[in-house]
Amino acid sequence: MRMMIVFQVALLLVFSGGFTVLVVHEETYDVVRDTIVNVLCLSCMKLTPATELNFTFDTANNEAHPLFILENLSEGVVFLAFREDVCSACDIMEPFIQEIFDIHFEKEDTVMKTIVQNGINVTLIHISFDHSPQQLVDLYPYYDQYSIGGVPMFTTITYGYNRGTVMPTYATGYGTLQGETSEEQLHALENMIEEGILLYQQNHNGGHT
Repeated sequence: MRMMIVFQVALLLVFSGGFTVLVVHEETYDVVRDTIVNVLCLSCMKLTPATELNFTFDTANNEAHPLFILENLSEGVVFLAFREDVCSACDIMEPFIQEIFDIHFEKEDTVMKTIVQNGINVTLIHISFDHSPQQLVDLYPYYDQYSIGGVPMFTTITYGYNRGTVMPTYATGYGTLQGETSEEQLHALENMIEEGILLYQQNHNGGHT
């Protein structure tokens, strides 16, 4: 009995020490918390958030759009696709992204490709929480429009007209975009991009077409 108590105390000390080290290294703890704990696989969690295409000017974290996004936006519509390795809904949607942008890539790849639709550049940025550079992963909280905290997440960034001023605007969708069939899921992605193109055509020249 005495040996069992000694073993339990030792085990408790080991776990307590490990947790203390984790907390002391706050930066590491924050990265683990933010990129693993707080980002959920929507399909695995059985979540089906309502997805409506509502463009808004304010970022989700109320900070200015990152310079990296603004630079790409000056050349055309930006389309962000976020995923993580273990995510069945991501696996469902990814072939549609590849079809739209006429590209093949693996789920762990960071991808940037620009296509032209209706005379407007559309740049895909495919971001993996498990493999992409932190600069790209850090884009997520800017565009998690409904504070879902899950993947797959898709964001169209374009220009909109706000009280006399042309400004960046975006809309975000989650999961399989409520599509029950592959045709509906593909159409939902295409619609997100088409809406972004239409707004860009209307507004990128200062609101004059």
